[in-house]
Amino acid sequence: FCTVFEGCPPETPYCTGDGGTCTADVTMQACDGIFVWSSGYEWCSDGYACVDPHSSDLALNGRCLPIVPVGATCDATVTCTPGAACERGRCMPVVAHGSTCDASVACGELYACLDGRCRLDPDVNRPVGAACVGDAQCATGHCRGGLCAWLAVGEPCTLYGNDCQFGCNPTGSGVDRACASGTHAGIDGACTFSQGCDPGLTCLPRPDGTSVCRPLCPP
Repeated sequence: FCTVFEGCPPETPYCTGDGGTCTADVTMQACDGIFVWSSGYEWCSDGYACVDPHSSDLALNGRCLPIVPVGATCDATVTCTPGAACERGRCMPVVAHGSTCDASVACGELYACLDGRCRLDPDVNRPVGAACVGDAQCATGHCRGGLCAWLAVGEPCTLYGNDCQFGCNPTGSGVDRACASGTHAGIDGACTFSQGCDPGLTCLPRPDGTSVCRPLCPP
């Protein structure tokens, strides 16, 4: 077995993911996109980028996908060059929110071309409890029984996702994680993740090593 950080010999240098196998196929290379983003480390080979193959986001255990230019065809097996997004099966240049738009440009994540301008897309980022017909419409990424929902306590989750109401905690078995149980905490209440704080609060560390819920901005 190998990890995304180490464990593969030169003849099969690419790891398919933590606990995975080594391969010579660069398209199967897993990567830690958050580490790449925070450190500037060039994880993937030239011409590849570390992304979540199921969305446009960086991923804790992502995949090195080929970078394709503006105008190229695109799908879940490639990623568009920076400044472009995959719209209608082709990499289109992304324009700023509020800009005029047409079929030759992309408005970017959470936005859509409405009445000739890039505006917030009413069909995405819906809150928990809102009606939905597909996962992509929900801020949590999960549409269940026609409503946007959190994952249930104990269900597998991703560390940097918005899957769980009270955080995504290690299970104690390798790199696996599951949604934690809990209740919302108020100001100065103990917390592990910001999902465990009341709305408008975030989980911040203290000098003694503990973390508490605090306002996002000073009152």
